[in-house]
Amino acid sequence: MKAYYDEIGQPTVRYGDNVEKLDALAAVTKYKPQVVIACWVTHRFEPDRPAAGGSLTGVDEEALIASCEEYIFIGNEHVHTQKPIWQLPHEKLTPPWIFSRAVNGSPDFIATWRR
Repeated sequence: MKAYYDEIGQPTVRYGDNVEKLDALAAVTKYKPQVVIACWVTHRFEPDRPAAGGSLTGVDEEALIASCEEYIFIGNEHVHTQKPIWQLPHEKLTPPWIFSRAVNGSPDFIATWRR
């Protein structure tokens, strides 16, 4: 993963020894939080839904939603328009105080899925 990020010029973060190395679903499964907050997350690519895009190393957000009481996602209308989780019942707010580096002119948002 680091080699890929180096290739595309994306900086990586050096985590200390005190940081537990878990992906999103493993962390939620282990710690069982009531609420999960995710910002600018890329969803997992599913071969049976290629039009939705995503990444092979992306997050299985549908599994996260099923594993907690509330999933809060902060993102951008254009950047995150293809997320498969939009098909699930949710609420979306577009407060004027959320800003991202997206330069596409579409609003940033906070969306919430509740179990």
